Amino acid sequence: MKQELMTGVQELKHMFQLPSFGYQKSFQESNEHHLQQLKESNERRKQQLEQSYEQHQQFIKRYQQQLQESSEIHQQQLHELNEGHKIQIQVSDEQHQQQLQEQLLKSNERHQKQLQEQLQESNERHQQQLQELLQESNERHQQQLQEHMQESN
Repeated sequence: MKQELMTGVQELKHMFQLPSFGYQKSFQESNEHHLQQLKESNERRKQQLEQSYEQHQQFIKRYQQQLQESSEIHQQQLHELNEGHKIQIQVSDEQHQQQLQEQLLKSNERHQKQLQEQLQESNERHQQQLQELLQESNERHQQQLQEHMQESN
């Protein structure tokens, strides 16, 4: 760009060369002064652009750092949330298992009680039946014994 500017200045000098040396010198000084102002203006603009670029780069770095920190915090929160859910599921499973064990224990106790009652009733019936059979048998034997004794007499 500097080269193009210099070439443009040279072309302007050539186009506006005046026959009088005094005018030419005055015009040349004016052009050089204008050229110097353009150089200074370009230099200031270049510094402003560099400064703006540097500020923009710093902003991007800060934004990326904040984004990274936010992402790490979010990841940590998700991890903690997942761990909390795992613990809740584990506690829920343990509670459910405990409830099932309690239900099974109650069911076993009821079943055992029913079986004992049925066994008791069955034992009582069998004892009653055995008692009746024994009594009948005793009565028969006693009758037979009496008959046998009568016959013997």
